[in-house]
Amino acid sequence: MDEWPQAVLSALARTALVQMIASGAIAVLMRHRWQDQPGTCRLACFLVLLQGWMLVPLTVAVPWYDPAAGSAASAQMRRSAADDSLRDAWDGASLAAGRGGRRAGARAVVETADWAAAWRMRWSGWVGAAGPAAACLWLAGVLGIGAALVIRYRRFARTRRSLPIPCEAWLAEWKHLLRQHGVRREIPLLVTDDEGPLLCRLAGGPAVLVPVRLWQELPSTARGLILRHELAHYLRGDLWKSLLAWVLALPQWFHPGAWWALRMFEQCGERLCDELAAGSLSERVEYARVLARLAALRLPVHAVGSCAHSHPLVSRVQFLLASPPKENGMMRRVLLLAVAAGLFLAGAVRVELVAKDVTHTKESALAKIKELDQALENVAAQVKELKQKAISLKERVDAQISKAQDAYQSGEFSDEVNRRLEVLQAGEEAQQLAIVAEAKSRGEEGLVLLGVAAAHSSHQAVRRKALQAAFEVGVDAAPVFAYAFETLPDAERIFLAEQLARYSTPECLIGLGALVERAGLEVQAAAIRLAAASHQRVLALAVISQHVTDNPAAMVKLVEKAAQLQGEDGLLALYALAKYGAVDQKIAAVQAAVQRKQEGLPVLAAAAMSKEPEVRTVVVRAAKAIGGDLAEQGIQMALQDPDASLREAAEKAIQSGGAK
Repeated sequence: MDEWPQAVLSALARTALVQMIASGAIAVLMRHRWQDQPGTCRLACFLVLLQGWMLVPLTVAVPWYDPAAGSAASAQMRRSAADDSLRDAWDGASLAAGRGGRRAGARAVVETADWAAAWRMRWSGWVGAAGPAAACLWLAGVLGIGAALVIRYRRFARTRRSLPIPCEAWLAEWKHLLRQHGVRREIPLLVTDDEGPLLCRLAGGPAVLVPVRLWQELPSTARGLILRHELAHYLRGDLWKSLLAWVLALPQWFHPGAWWALRMFEQCGERLCDELAAGSLSERVEYARVLARLAALRLPVHAVGSCAHSHPLVSRVQFLLASPPKENGMMRRVLLLAVAAGLFLAGAVRVELVAKDVTHTKESALAKIKELDQALENVAAQVKELKQKAISLKERVDAQISKAQDAYQSGEFSDEVNRRLEVLQAGEEAQQLAIVAEAKSRGEEGLVLLGVAAAHSSHQAVRRKALQAAFEVGVDAAPVFAYAFETLPDAERIFLAEQLARYSTPECLIGLGALVERAGLEVQAAAIRLAAASHQRVLALAVISQHVTDNPAAMVKLVEKAAQLQGEDGLLALYALAKYGAVDQKIAAVQAAVQRKQEGLPVLAAAAMSKEPEVRTVVVRAAKAIGGDLAEQGIQMALQDPDASLREAAEKAIQSGGAK
């Protein structure tokens, strides 16, 4: 439940940014006589609106680099200076209080070297706190605007069920026009007191509404021009095009660029119909006078149909009376459409550079397996080292918490500290924030204040500020987290997981594992997601796996996230699951490895060592899906396995077809 707001808001933010760029670029191009190409401009605006629906971009994988180069680059990233800076900053923060300047300098290095990761963490933190509410607000806006449009249309159609039919002369003009354009459908012409000229769709189908006052004072030729304009809307299908444009604008209802594109889409449609209504210069002059008269009447406008006066009339009159040069028309169309299409593709398609798909030999596969085994040994050694360090850290933290509790019960704290403790448990938010702000400078007593603030304050801002201040103190503040954890709400536990995953130092990884072990599934899922996005993601996920082995629901989340990892880290995670995981984890790893094609063969080799028939079945199916000489050799070995049950599982996989 905690991932869908982030997915929705991230997709909306991306599409809104692309739509803002696209609408701005198209607006600039349309400034200097681009309105002379209303059809092209309308198509460009349609692409801008369509961009708002590209919430899930189409990913195109482009083979670009050699697998060896990708492996080296990934290894270099894992040993990046940013990781070292994070570790140095955390260790430096654990020194005495007099080294605050050094702590600040270290943190500045971290923020400079890791600005992208920090932004992702801040975004995740914001989504964790306000994401569900923001996503629900967006959805409410979409549904609310859509419902308002439906209600508005139904009210409009209901009040116009029995409009009077015009006189015979007016009807004859309209029917003659329909015959001229080969329209066989009966489209009624109805008169109103103060609405129209307007093409709309009523219960019985399309209809044209005209205001009786205007119709009485206009000559027959002027009425014919207006009727040709409305008929052009019908012939072009503008009622349905306008409805589609409104639907396309709904996901970006909060975005001014979407409403600008919708408005320009409608205006360009009006200009196209103006061109069809008035062909010669004399007709254009007379039609311009009619538009001016419509503006003077100030008739109401409805967003339920194509109204002849529903868009800026000054620019339409200028468009009618101008004689734009046509020699550059084609170049303008091509350039405008090229820009619009290019911006649309930039947002709708995500290009991912991947390793070239090469055919692995037996020697290269064995070398890769050896490399992965060595990497797993290194991770296992680091996890073992962290376990030993966690034991000593827990003993030290428990001793410090016990010492602080004994000091409080025996009255060793000063009256000032006791007063501050009372305020932190029952005071106002502003008072508590002031105490937390200066707690870092009070040594061990300050840590006690931070722990009580994080554990017992009823104000979220105070709890988070206390946790953040503890992180700034460094390793010495570990008792703050241990003391406060049991009473922290899930939102603060997720905030704590964000900070632990961000720094990824040994102490933070130990804390992340302890947090996952003692938290509920929602917090565990968030911690796993954050760990997968950290610099030490393989080690972080390995540490977490040690604490959720007996938790099936958390293990499912862990396996899902590991299967989603890209690059060498993802391959290592799948290899570890295939080699050491439970049956369902091995199957999940093999199925995910199929997407990596030849690169996933080491995962299949690791899973093939399993003695479970169901795993062997999935391995053979995966090998068939990947294909190639090396995969075929693996299939033949499976068919010749001395174990009868495994041999039967392989034969069953061959008979049942491809990967499942």
